[in-house]
Amino acid sequence: MHKIGIAGILMLWLTGPCSVFGVSATNGTDWSHIPRTETFDVITWNIEWFGDTSRGPEPNLQFKNVTQIIDSLQPDLIGVQEIYSSEQFERLLDSLDYYDGFITNYGWGGDPDAPGLDVGFIYNTRTISHHSDRVISGYDFSAYDWAYRFPLEFEFQVRIRSTSYRMNAVVFHAKAASDQQSYDRRVSASSQIKNNYFDQHLLQVPLIYLGDYNDNMTGSIAGDDLTSPYQNFLEDPYYEVVTLPLEEAGEASWPGIGSRFDASMLDHITVNLFLAGNWLRGSEEVYQPDYISNYPGTTSDHYPVLARFDITGEATATAAEFGSGYETNPHDEYSDKQISAELLTNYPNPFNPSTVIPIHLEDAGQVTIAVYNTLGQRVATPVRNQHFAAGSHTIPFEASHLSSGLYIYEMRLSSGYRMARTMQLVK
Repeated sequence: MHKIGIAGILMLWLTGPCSVFGVSATNGTDWSHIPRTETFDVITWNIEWFGDTSRGPEPNLQFKNVTQIIDSLQPDLIGVQEIYSSEQFERLLDSLDYYDGFITNYGWGGDPDAPGLDVGFIYNTRTISHHSDRVISGYDFSAYDWAYRFPLEFEFQVRIRSTSYRMNAVVFHAKAASDQQSYDRRVSASSQIKNNYFDQHLLQVPLIYLGDYNDNMTGSIAGDDLTSPYQNFLEDPYYEVVTLPLEEAGEASWPGIGSRFDASMLDHITVNLFLAGNWLRGSEEVYQPDYISNYPGTTSDHYPVLARFDITGEATATAAEFGSGYETNPHDEYSDKQISAELLTNYPNPFNPSTVIPIHLEDAGQVTIAVYNTLGQRVATPVRNQHFAAGSHTIPFEASHLSSGLYIYEMRLSSGYRMARTMQLVK
């Protein structure tokens, strides 16, 4: 089963004071009232044999349709897969205003000069500044498990309004096919990148892991008795697969038209704790452009999959009583309703060794306050299922037994509502 990540999210260290930016669900899951210029919009897209003259859609028509879709969506970041022609890719970048990008050069059979199924990024230069990029190899990665196409990492600075911070994105194209051997290769590759790279080197930065996963999250295309190759991400509360609700709702990014295989949700976006609280829950979408005739035959056998993030905390603030600092539980009956409760900033902060955690409740109820370290491990529970009357309350917290560092404190109500912030212990 999928585990919901810790609500609200680790503090993003910006150029000024630190803040936790969360999402209000006051307006339910319809975020269409928020302009895309106010949010950080991310897409993963396998553009079938892009630029190939024989195996994919007709290149010129495909090029026209891809350009039209990007112009229509105006995303900030696109992770692309299955780029065959670097010339066609450069032509695409030249046709798009305010966009730039880059791809790998895997080659065929180890020949770096031969065209291959490259992955890459397209990014909006009005919101993203390129810092560095590299193909991730080493770290005991197996080229065989990765189908000889190692993931590509992009480090960049994103700026939305006055908010700016560094972020990493990794795009990949997993081994395809539903046989046991291919499934095992996906399992192994997923373990390699999570255990050997993400958990060791990228725990302290905002991370997006997106691409053609070539398998499901709720089970596997390789057999009903198999778990997802990405179960390791699903079971770790430090990560959130923001496109999982699409699969749970029966959506399919690969329509399966003209194939003996069933339609499947093969394309996903996973983020870590730094970004999960900024996710506009319900913004995730398998984008099916009705303005393009015969999309699977003229454009790609995968639909673009997108998700939106409010990284400023300002985009949703005007539409919510509490515009920052919390995330609702999508599995409870309150997820579409305004919940009048708030977890406030502890004081003093930073602290040593004691601080006070303020809360405010419009209605009486059972409250649990828990404290987690940055690995998602619970280290203290100052309040457990305690009844509080409506009104404002302060909860003392003493941390002499903990080491210096950043901690997440979470308030959970019996209704399932959750909210979290961060505090810093300095000894």
